[in-house]
Order: sequence, then structure tokens, then C-alpha cells
Amino acid sequence: MYSSEYEKISKYLSGNMSLEELALFMAELDQSEELQREVELAAGLYNSGNREQLEKLRTTIAPKVISINPHKIRYWLGIAASIALIVSLAIWQLFFNEQEQLVFAANDKPVSYTLPDSSVVTLNKNSRLVYFIDDETRVTELEGIAFFEVKHDKSRPFFVNTTNANIRVLGTSFLVNTVTENSTTVSVETGKVSFTTKKKEGNKVLLLPGEQGKLYKNDNKIVKSVNLAVKHLYWKDHTLIFRKTRLERVIKTLVEVYEVDIELKNELLQDCKISVAFENETLENILEIIGVTFNFKVEKQQERFIIDGETC
Repeated sequence: MYSSEYEKISKYLSGNMSLEELALFMAELDQSEELQREVELAAGLYNSGNREQLEKLRTTIAPKVISINPHKIRYWLGIAASIALIVSLAIWQLFFNEQEQLVFAANDKPVSYTLPDSSVVTLNKNSRLVYFIDDETRVTELEGIAFFEVKHDKSRPFFVNTTNANIRVLGTSFLVNTVTENSTTVSVETGKVSFTTKKKEGNKVLLLPGEQGKLYKNDNKIVKSVNLAVKHLYWKDHTLIFRKTRLERVIKTLVEVYEVDIELKNELLQDCKISVAFENETLENILEIIGVTFNFKVEKQQERFIIDGETC
């Protein structure tokens, strides 16, 4: 049983370490991604009240041999001395006040969670959601990208708050993206969504299925549009849907999704429109289908694709 390592993690999360212990542990965290994952997992399990899984984790976390430079210890000791109280209070409020909030996170891959009100949220990688416990409303705070399937409850509205916007629904499915293009984007799949800026005298729009609202962080106006390129859930279900979408927009979508460089050699091709759906397709197959559809030539040069043709 590897209880000693778990007890050290528990002691860190509860803020009960001495300055010396905290400095050493922070130095170890800085050096070990495995330890970072275990700390986050332990905090999440405690926060969700899953005592059975906590006990299982306690017996499976193995001791680690982490080489730490003595100069690093002195560095972290100085940091620990200056922030120990703040860190302890913040960790306690974030992870151990079960009556007030729950924290959900996804690290290197998407994760789905069922919330206390039976709504379902799917977090994209590197995303985090805080759910505040309340009998009258359902309030969350999001950092990252998440798809919500909200259980209908007319008496308890569901709110998603981001750094610059408030989103309100009763029961619907929609996506919120707070990381792409330095903006907050809301894309609605079903139901109605109220999208409001946080700034005084801000903008408010009502979004319907198939519509999208985008609020840039340095602006106070929401731009509403029809979501012709339905790429926003590719990370969740690996599906791309285009409805009479300009080829320029299609190429930009593929670049974002597959993280490659694609060039339309002839600028006249940008206005060509296509309606097509792809599910679990490779980029090569998608570009081949586009090429056949318009009689374009698709060429790969190292890690770059070039599309050329004369007309649509």
C-alpha cells in the first residue's frame, strides 16, 4: 500500500504542510508531470465525494524518486514563505468546500461529466468547469471549451459565465469556446441561448439552433451569424458538416482542425461553395473529395497541401 505518497498529496491539498514541506513538494510538482496529474485527480475525487475511488487511489499511488536541485529548494522556499497562506486558503476553497462548488477538468483529452442537476458537460482538453451548488439557480464558470446538454428545469435557469460574457439557458444543447481567436463563441445546437456581455451597457443576443454568437475580448459587441461550417464539435464526435460554405472557410476550418498548412493557389477558388459532411475522415480523403467535386488538383509538398484549379 502506497499510503505515504497519498498522505503527502492530501496534506498539500488541505494546506497543512510546513513551509519546508511545501517548498519541497512544490519543487517536486515542478519536476514531475505524473505527480501533477495525481494531485489533480485526488482533488477532483475528493471534490466529487467519491470516497471509494479515493481509497483506491490511496493504495495505487507509488512513491517517486524525483531529483531536485538544492538551489531549486531554496527558490521554492522563498515562494512558499510568501504565498503559503494564500495558497492554503485558495486550495481549501476550491477543492474542499463541497457544499459550495464542484470542479471538473480535462487534461490531455475530452472528458464527459454528469453534473448534480443531471445535465451533461463534455470538456475539451485543457478545459475546466466550476459548478456552484445552489437550490435556486445553476451557475457555472468555464475556462476553455465545453459542450453542454442542459437538463430542462424552468424554475432553475442554467448559467455559464466566462471572463467577458454571461450565457443563460433553461434546457438546451450548445457549445462555449473561450480560447479560439481570443474570443468567447457560443454555438447553439438545440433550444435557445441568451448571450450577454459582462461590461456595462453591453450587448445581448438571443441565439437559436444553427446560430452562433462571437464576442471578442477587446470589444463589447456580440456578432451573430449562421453557423454554416459546423466544425465546433469535431473534437467531441469527429464530424465536420458544411452547408453551402465558401471554400475559403472550408480550408480555414481544416487548417484549424488538422493543424496543417493548406493553400488555395488560385484566389478565385475561394468563393466556390460546397455542401458536404465528413465523419472520422482523414485529411487526405477530405481533400481528395473536394478535388474530385470541383475537378481541382491537390498536391502534397512535405507537410503542406496545395489546391489548384481554374474555376468552380
